[in-house]
Amino acid sequence: MEASKILGLKRRINLGLENRYLIDSKETRIKVAEQIRIFKPDILFCPYYQDAHPDHIATHSIVKSARFYSKYTRTDMSGEPHYASNLIFYFCTHLRINHPFSFLIDISKYFSKKIKSVACYRSQFIENIKNRGIFRSISSQNSYWGSLIRAKFAEAFYSEEALKIEDIDTIL
Repeated sequence: MEASKILGLKRRINLGLENRYLIDSKETRIKVAEQIRIFKPDILFCPYYQDAHPDHIATHSIVKSARFYSKYTRTDMSGEPHYASNLIFYFCTHLRINHPFSFLIDISKYFSKKIKSVACYRSQFIENIKNRGIFRSISSQNSYWGSLIRAKFAEAFYSEEALKIEDIDTIL
């Protein structure tokens, strides 16, 4: 809740899925698909598939499937059919790999909020001394990505599908 406040979220929904034991099941896919049908987003974000954390891998699979489920017309799911036009993957991987990003977004003016929101997870990153290096790692990674686009910090994203750009000014 504290991280949500820092990030300025207006709404936070918890589907009651079990942390550290997340399973890609029909029931879980339907829960997520119903949210897609209710909120009708144009873009969905979820973790990149290549990771060591089982919850991140399961989330990737669940969201990818729920995106498809959400467009079903013959179903008992809540909400009207909707298909999010873009599925974008972010990197929160526990593997030490180079990420195959598709694009980078300058997050320089939001970086301190990112660090403050991560610090809210005290049991994982503050109280657990072994994990305090996460802040240095995040800073180094976002700094490196930023250097590629002449920014102080950037976030990397990946898309399996082509992304539509309205005009050249969008990418400048």
